[in-house]
Amino acid sequence: MLFTSLQFAIFVPLCLIIYYAMPQKYRWYVLLAANFIFYAGFGRRRLVCLVFSALSVWLAAVLIDKIHLAEKAAIAAQTALTKDEKKQLKARYKTRRRAVLWLCVLCNIGLLLFFKFYGMASQAVTALPQLSLLVPVGISFYTLQAVGYVIDVYNKKGRAEKNPLKLLLFTMYFPQLIEGPISRFDALAPQLYGGNKFDYDTFVHGLQRVLWGLFKKFVIADRLFAVVDYIFYNYQDLYGFTIAVGVVCYTIQLYADFSGGIDIALGVSQLFGIQLAENFNRPFFSKSIPEFWRRWHITLGTWLRDYLFYPLTLSKPMAKLGRFLSKKVSKWAGKWIPSFIALLVLWFTNGVWHGEGAQYVAFGLYHGVLIILSMSLAPWFVKINTALHIDTKSQSFKLFRVVRTFALVCFGEMIFRSPSVSAAITMAGNMFAKFNPTVLFDGSLLAYGLDEREWTIAIIAVVFLLCAELFERRHSLGTWVQTRELPIRWLIYFASLYVVIMYSAAGPNFKEVPFIYFQF
Repeated sequence: MLFTSLQFAIFVPLCLIIYYAMPQKYRWYVLLAANFIFYAGFGRRRLVCLVFSALSVWLAAVLIDKIHLAEKAAIAAQTALTKDEKKQLKARYKTRRRAVLWLCVLCNIGLLLFFKFYGMASQAVTALPQLSLLVPVGISFYTLQAVGYVIDVYNKKGRAEKNPLKLLLFTMYFPQLIEGPISRFDALAPQLYGGNKFDYDTFVHGLQRVLWGLFKKFVIADRLFAVVDYIFYNYQDLYGFTIAVGVVCYTIQLYADFSGGIDIALGVSQLFGIQLAENFNRPFFSKSIPEFWRRWHITLGTWLRDYLFYPLTLSKPMAKLGRFLSKKVSKWAGKWIPSFIALLVLWFTNGVWHGEGAQYVAFGLYHGVLIILSMSLAPWFVKINTALHIDTKSQSFKLFRVVRTFALVCFGEMIFRSPSVSAAITMAGNMFAKFNPTVLFDGSLLAYGLDEREWTIAIIAVVFLLCAELFERRHSLGTWVQTRELPIRWLIYFASLYVVIMYSAAGPNFKEVPFIYFQF
């Protein structure tokens, strides 16, 4: 049941009617039932993995919580303990908690890796049996969300949820199940369990957000799919600006598709009075690669930072490595090299999270290396700018940085979209092989899936999207619309709906395009 399907358009209103008709304390049962119905639409067998993930982290968190309480009771009961004895007692309980945590994490991450990589492994190792696996929908998202919860309980950032059904609701909350955002238990759970009163303004903002997401998906992303698919499929026979157009179009398509899906998820959730975490913050206005990744897929980035990068950076082996490098090499090496290693691990993990192909690993490491270079060369850039008397606060220099960052991002997305690393290398070579800007004006691009009318619609829609995001730097577009006078407000609503319906990518040259992140 995709967000863009007729079934979903019927399913959500029915859920809303039942949800708000129920007494508040029972409304979370409606959401739980809705989750099962929604996910069963993708195949009931896939439910098994989701339920296993939820129940395993529920059990692990409850056990960890009990060990926490047992530790407190043991320390309180033995008041005569010396400092060393108390330290040993705490170490024993910590070992038990850690054993439960690692067992839970390894089971869940192991299941994720099994479904993602068994097919590739069975082709490489002939001794492994060939299995026809149904990869659970959204497994990459709900696994990280579930693992994050149990780690938070281990770190005493919250108590374990005692009711397994409530934890099941948190793990499989349907608006965020397919492509995120990845939520934290302390932020989402209270909104799920308390039952929310109907709020007109929140409901209207939710509808606005859904409509905005449909605009991004139908009018921009699905329209650009035709040209992107053609150019990436025929990359060996294309050169220069033609390849560049395909790469830029894919970068825009990916953003419109992914952020559009997130807008729908956040909007549908708002209809139930539930606020999910934002996942994008105008990433194409970033002035550096680190800033871009603070604005793009925010919840994945913060998850990897909090649960992988920080623990790895602060671990004893990294501290030992830092001391060794400071003593044997330099203080700079001791300070930064452990962080750089942790960054490479983070970005390798980011690549593997996206899929089994080597191009995903290359994509992750590409961005990891760029971030390391930006951190390492920052002092040199300051010196160069000073020597050349460049006004780094001028609008022209800021625009240069935005364009430079966008170009680097586009190159990374070319690696991401390519069928293999060798294909990405070939595309890069072909792109720089010929300087042929005339293809932008001689009509050549009309042979790649979009006619003149469709290109015009696509360009106008993208420009409108960028202008809307520029406006959002200072004002909330939804709030601005909501505060207009009634006739103007409804004129905007009907005009927006008209655009989404009449200018959606449809017709003989187009086909239904699943959300890109649906496959992850």
